[in-house]
Order: sequence, then structure tokens, then C-alpha cells
Amino acid sequence: MTSRSLRFRVGSLSGLLLANVAARVAALASVAAGTLLVARTAGAAGVGIYALLRVLPGLTGVVISCGLPGAVAYFLAGPSRGDRRLPATISALTLAGGVAGSLIWIALMPLTGDRLFPGVSPVVTAAAGLTVLSQLIVATTKSCAQGSGDLRGANLVIVNEELMFLPVYGALWLAGRTGDAGLVASLLAADILTFAWSLARLRRRRFFAGAENPSPTLARRIAAYGLRAQIGGIMTLLNLRLDFIILSVLAGPAVLGVYAIASK
Repeated sequence: MTSRSLRFRVGSLSGLLLANVAARVAALASVAAGTLLVARTAGAAGVGIYALLRVLPGLTGVVISCGLPGAVAYFLAGPSRGDRRLPATISALTLAGGVAGSLIWIALMPLTGDRLFPGVSPVVTAAAGLTVLSQLIVATTKSCAQGSGDLRGANLVIVNEELMFLPVYGALWLAGRTGDAGLVASLLAADILTFAWSLARLRRRRFFAGAENPSPTLARRIAAYGLRAQIGGIMTLLNLRLDFIILSVLAGPAVLGVYAIASK
């Protein structure tokens, strides 16, 4: 490799790294703005509920889908990248994991809703189960973009999944529709806007072109890899977010909201 080609490769990698860092900084800024907006309109308790709803549904989707988002990028970029059964198999696994996670969430809310979300309507906590599916779709489409080499698209998903909450919640605030139901509706709408855009981008990049029927054998391989690869990641995420759950159960959403703002 010549020094010129080496400099070009280093420059390209540096550009990709800077773009990813910029996307994550923009996403963090959006989260901070969303947290302050919720604090302004719903108080500390609203921030606590917002923090839990940003963590628990996504974690549920990853666990129930056997770490699907982490496995997708490997299969799309690895030795199986030419297998045209992958797009349909990934789609089927996403829907199956998301629907199962949403149903499990809804089934558990009568038992755990009062402890995790005290004072929140059971209908609202059950409706939040829909975000298990929506957050899993967002995470999987982001991994599809990464695995298929669309790093710019993946960075835009990183930004959009946090940014889209702001205009939706702001519009509901102006319409006088804030509160717990408005918060859940905003999170769900933000996810829908994000994955609708990312799916359209994948389609434009011909991700689904020539896709073949889903393969049960391939699905088992993806699930097995995801489960093995993501056990450590899931445990790390649980460890990082266990403080949110403990605080909510012991002290309620208001204390969690103050803690969430302080930690950010």
C-alpha cells in the first residue's frame, strides 16, 4: 500500500468517525432538549416517565428478539451478505420479536405498572407497549443501514430517533394535549416517523430488491448469533439503566426525573 493510498484510507476513516461522533452529539443534544421540554410541561414526574419509556421498551425488544439489532449488521456485512433471503428474514424476525415484546409488555403491566409508573393510567402504560415494536424497528433499520454500508443513513437514524420527538411533543403541547398520554403518543409518533424515513431510504438503496422468502434456518442462525453476541451488551445495558428502575420503584417518577436531569 502506497503512502498516498494509506493517507486516503486514514482520511476516510477519520471522516466516518467524525460523522458518527457528530450524529451522536446531535442526538444527545436532542435528548437534552426533549428532557427540558418535558420538565417544563410535565414536571419532574413527567421526566421520570419519559426516561423510563426511553429505556424499558427498547430493552424489552432487544431481549425478546434475542439481540436482533446487534446480529443484523454482522450478517449483512459478513459471509452471508449475498444471501437474498436476509431482507425478508430480518423483517420477519423484527415483526415477530416486536409484536411478542409488545404483547408481553401489555400482559405484564397489570402486575408491574403501578410500581414502575405510579399514578399513570393502566391504559396509557399498556399503550406504551406499542413502542416496544416501534423502537425495535428503528434499531433494526439502523443496523441494516450499517450492515449494508450506508453509514450516512445510519447516522441520520441516530439523530432522527431522538430529534423527531421534539416537533411532535411540541405540537401536542401547543394543542394542550400533553400529559402521560401525550408523552406516549409523542414517543410512538417519533419512532414511526424515524423508521418510515429509514425504510424508505433502504428501499431507495435497493436493500429489498430481489429479496427471497424468509428462511427459518437463517432465522435460527441470526437469533443464535444475536443471543450469544448480545448477552454481555444486554447485561451492560441493564447495569447502566438498573438505577432508573430501582429509583422509580422505590421513590417514584418525580425523584427519577430529578435524577435523570442531574445525570444528563
